[in-house]
Amino acid sequence: RADAPVNRRRAALEAVAREQGVSPAEAWLLELNRDDARTAGDSSEPGLLLATMDASELQSINMKFVSSMEDARLEPTRRALMSADMLASGDSLAPLEGEHVSEQMVQRWLEAVRLLPEGALRDAANVRAAEYVIEPLAWRISSAEAEETYNGRHVRIDLPGMEPLTLAEVEVLSGGRNIALQAKATQSSEAWGGVPSRAIDGDASPSYASGSQSHTAEGRRDPWWEIDLGSMQSIDEIVIHNRQDEPYWKRIDGYTLTILDEQRGTVWQHVDQPATRQAARHVLNDDPSGRIRVAALQTLADGGTVPWSETLGDTIHSMVEPIPLESQDDPVLMAAMAMGDREPNLGQRLAGLRVPTIAIAAAPYRMDYDIKEFTVEAGSPVRLVLTNPDDKPHNLVIGTPGSLKAIGRKATLLGTTTKAKARHYVPKMREVLHWIPIVDPHSSAELVFTAPEEPGDYVYVCTYPGHWTTMNGIMKVRLPDS
Repeated sequence: RADAPVNRRRAALEAVAREQGVSPAEAWLLELNRDDARTAGDSSEPGLLLATMDASELQSINMKFVSSMEDARLEPTRRALMSADMLASGDSLAPLEGEHVSEQMVQRWLEAVRLLPEGALRDAANVRAAEYVIEPLAWRISSAEAEETYNGRHVRIDLPGMEPLTLAEVEVLSGGRNIALQAKATQSSEAWGGVPSRAIDGDASPSYASGSQSHTAEGRRDPWWEIDLGSMQSIDEIVIHNRQDEPYWKRIDGYTLTILDEQRGTVWQHVDQPATRQAARHVLNDDPSGRIRVAALQTLADGGTVPWSETLGDTIHSMVEPIPLESQDDPVLMAAMAMGDREPNLGQRLAGLRVPTIAIAAAPYRMDYDIKEFTVEAGSPVRLVLTNPDDKPHNLVIGTPGSLKAIGRKATLLGTTTKAKARHYVPKMREVLHWIPIVDPHSSAELVFTAPEEPGDYVYVCTYPGHWTTMNGIMKVRLPDS
């Protein structure tokens, strides 16, 4: 089980090895090959067990790594084998040697490094990963620029014919970041709750039952789906994740992918594209710098010593600075901040970009928040996270000083109307400044906002019917020097 503690997984591996009459390393390789051959069910993620293994264990089976790599179906299997080979040889840079290093090899190596246990081998790999953050094309013998670049504002998918168009996820990659997450999505029609924004929600779950896929109506000719990026953007790659349910994955066969400019002129287009079960990757600006830089940053954030340098700090700062304030869950930002927690020099460099986080939870069975008061700096950004372990839904509304009763009473009136649920039980009134929508039981949501410039004791309250009288608190807004 991938979710079991690694020490318990190791004990289970040793028990299996004894039962089969083989070494733990041999049992591990058997499990890796079994996992690679599966056609259904979750992965057991055998690669995670490498954190419990050492070179002496793996040297007894390292001659089998080459044939297993050749037979591997899945990329996680190849990464695990590469990591195991590095452990067995004691050389974490060996996969990068030779004249035929490709972007795919570098990406595989960066993810394989994350499977290495803490220690000298991992630290040596981190030195190279830091070099790739600074100069992501250092692995190339020749780092010639891409001959042509593509910029566009709209990304559109058309499906000629009468089949409905269903999309699990569409990623638009620019400089290593998925800029589709901040786009606006539209489509020709809607059915089965498959609103267009589901295809850019960050969830590429393969089954429609996950509730994260878009869907147009049946029986409508030539359906389409489109996103507006808001302005002209450099586009490096578009990744289309198809629905995997049988037999519906075949419906998308023959689709056309188009990039349009601000005047809706065609910038780039691929027609008559086949339906695939794996993600369909459409590479445009084939400069891998952004992709490799992000992957290298995430490898450094995962563990091991951070090989600090001023150049590394400058590069990471330049990666983080353009990220919008509201995108606190951006993978690049999260990786950089995780590194900053371990490397004081980087932490100081990023201090001005760090948004303070206030975590509030609904107190189970008490109809109250677990925190009744918190303080923020006037005019500064704040990230508010609401977690709901309760069995009832809750929200969180921030209002002006002294507005608790006014908001509560207006919310009570709203709760008697048919509009209440659609508005997340938040009344429209000038006293309401910010709000987190309804958070269902055992889930969470967050809000990033700028605290008011005016100091004072601002209220926060749950406006779900019947909750406001007890479920409330005070957000103290204070000047920096107070």
